[in-house]
Amino acid sequence: MRLKNSDTRPIGQFNANEAEKIRQYIRKEGAKFLQDPNVTSVGIGFKTTDGKPTGEVAIQFTVAKKLSPQDLEKSASTLLPESIEFDQLVVPTDVVEADFAPSVGTSTTKTLAPQQVSDPERTKRRDPVVPGISIGNLNTSAGTLGAIVYDNTTKAAVGLSNWHVLHGPDSEVGITTVQPGAHDDPNTSKNTLGKLLRSHLSEAGDCAITSIEQRAFDPTVLQLGVIPDSIGDPELGDKIIKSGRTTGVTEGVVQRVDVLTRIDFGGNVGEKNVLGFEIAPAAAGGTVSEGGDSGSVWLYQNPDGSTSTTLVGLHFAGSIAGPSVGIACLPESVFAKLNVSIKPT
Repeated sequence: MRLKNSDTRPIGQFNANEAEKIRQYIRKEGAKFLQDPNVTSVGIGFKTTDGKPTGEVAIQFTVAKKLSPQDLEKSASTLLPESIEFDQLVVPTDVVEADFAPSVGTSTTKTLAPQQVSDPERTKRRDPVVPGISIGNLNTSAGTLGAIVYDNTTKAAVGLSNWHVLHGPDSEVGITTVQPGAHDDPNTSKNTLGKLLRSHLSEAGDCAITSIEQRAFDPTVLQLGVIPDSIGDPELGDKIIKSGRTTGVTEGVVQRVDVLTRIDFGGNVGEKNVLGFEIAPAAAGGTVSEGGDSGSVWLYQNPDGSTSTTLVGLHFAGSIAGPSVGIACLPESVFAKLNVSIKPT
């Protein structure tokens, strides 16, 4: 667990200075690897053998499909190196099969892939609104209201979620936002929440804020009982927890950090690279991400298992196939791009 602005710590076999060099390498060079159509992300994680972490830290790539040498020759992809050398470091690599998509189903329509909602109350109209419930705009399906944060310009309380939940490729700033999202209640005229105030989609994050004009609000995260009051930076092995529209309360473990992921956001936006971190389920075979969970916030768990008040990530994507993993944006860059604070100023 690391709070924002604290010093970089060692990672595995690398000291703090070496760890920072690896982080900077991914930020500077990661996008080059994602130009390969088969490479879906690059980040820092534990090298795996037979699907189990070895304890050796590596630059870990994910690919849509592992290819044989013969198939590689026929494809537009190239063989990834077994290690990467830079700044007097030699860092081993690892390759895992995985692909990712926004955790909101289809952002350009009002449909979501079928799934079991853990608690139907999360998909209903709420007054006051609270983090952990369904939200969207007139053109998107449904995601999650992640947190109540504060506009640094107007000092007003606003709702935090993702760009692809509150904006999307078919909308503009100023569009009406609704709670619940249109997928959960097509009668949007009675569910107005406010307007899309600001949004951002780039390596810095997939994020947006809405005004709260037609409801009261309570910043206490649903079923977690805490109000976020600080932000942190994730580290490998951190235990975290979120409250989302679809999967409800889910516990996870930070599995990769400094992860640059290529995501197809659809419409005329297409593919974008977003920097964040990867979360695996705390329990083997568990689920951390389903359509509609986008916009949830991840919080640290305390050593006793209780939920802390430190926000560590903004959930925006999940794995398409294979074991369930989630991807979250980093709060420091999200808050900077949206010009918001975690507490009233």
